[in-house]
Amino acid sequence: SRLLKGLPESFHSFAWHFDEVTRVPAGFRAVARSERCPIQAIEHASRPAYGVQFHPEREAEAGERSLRERMRREPE
Repeated sequence: SRLLKGLPESFHSFAWHFDEVTRVPAGFRAVARSERCPIQAIEHASRPAYGVQFHPEREAEAGERSLRERMRREPE
């Protein structure tokens, strides 16, 4: 995949979403998956168009901190 070029075959990422893409749109192909999300990233077959369902800008520690903060602020 052009999107994931240079990354290791397996890596940790932070995902925080309740919506999920369950079908790859026409003209796209799935290029990444995880145990919890079968379509983590997609790319268009011939255009430089991509989509991800994780936060590539967040490392696991920062994501976990954000989650803990949000849980502290929200009432049960």
